[in-house]
Amino acid sequence: MERLYRQLQDVGAAIEVLNRVGLSDAVLYRARPKELSTGQRERYRLALLLAQRPDLLLIDEFAAHLDVPTARRVALGLGKLVRQAGITLVVATHRQEVIASLDPDLLVFVGYGGLMAIPRKDPRT
Repeated sequence: MERLYRQLQDVGAAIEVLNRVGLSDAVLYRARPKELSTGQRERYRLALLLAQRPDLLLIDEFAAHLDVPTARRVALGLGKLVRQAGITLVVATHRQEVIASLDPDLLVFVGYGGLMAIPRKDPRT
């Protein structure tokens, strides 16, 4: 919490970022990163990245250490946050629940030496 606050200079914004990445338990606000589980540390690192207010965020194997319900919740929160903040998000994942929860504008399938792009939404809406 303290590190996010130092970056954002706003307690409310720091709490909101932690909530969006699924670290909403008040006890976790006081926990040190080394005291967190692998999945919690992954979400903590994501919160630190978001606090930097990037224009582009690249994530490989997003939510790899999270169980299915947590992965869905975090992906849903991240998808909404990046849209609201105008952040371009590029995610590499093999998890269908993550893809569905992110609700991407464009899916690009890579494999076997080829690419296939599938627009999911009209970007003007």
